[in-house]
Amino acid sequence: MKVTDPVCKMVIDDKDAVATSTYKGITYYFCSKACKEDFDKNPESFISRMPKMEEMIAAIAEKGSEHPLAEAIIKRANMMGLSRPDYETFEAIPGHGVMVVYEGKEILIGNRRLMKDRGIPYENKEAIISDLEEKGNTVMIVAREKKLMGFIAVADTLKENAGDVIKGLKTEKIEVIMLTGDNERTAKAIGNRIGIEKIISVLPVLAWVSTHR
Repeated sequence: MKVTDPVCKMVIDDKDAVATSTYKGITYYFCSKACKEDFDKNPESFISRMPKMEEMIAAIAEKGSEHPLAEAIIKRANMMGLSRPDYETFEAIPGHGVMVVYEGKEILIGNRRLMKDRGIPYENKEAIISDLEEKGNTVMIVAREKKLMGFIAVADTLKENAGDVIKGLKTEKIEVIMLTGDNERTAKAIGNRIGIEKIISVLPVLAWVSTHR
């Protein structure tokens, strides 16, 4: 999406449409303490369940495959030859993530807001999450039955000409604003790489309102 205001000489760019390519890759996995405790208690059971969890995450991603972040998960799942199990319930939570019920257990994949709303503690891993975001990753937190199970970091690939496009607009004295539904740290990291200083990180429905306050 690109919106141009002829009076203010302003260009408002959607991050995924202008700055980044469609390819996103998984860069980091983390297994939480609860995840490791499961392993310590019963390694054989844990190992047998892990492929199912990965298949479950892939199935969730496929359900929401119109979202750019889903592509990286689906691609990895295809490379690993993972199947797609059925789940009892699927709920997309706009701006937060998704919730599914699988084998009677609730699984959440999403951002901090989703975890806070559902009362799932993640704060002791905030330093790791923030560091990944400052490097341009989008972090998806995974929880099962109210326990943090880990998270997945997905990185954008910048479009080759993104920096040149932004530079050209600035040469014409046009203000450039990046709108994104990503975390603000992630968006700023990408903006810094291509020369966009003004970042607005909001839900898509709020984007136009934010630029015209």
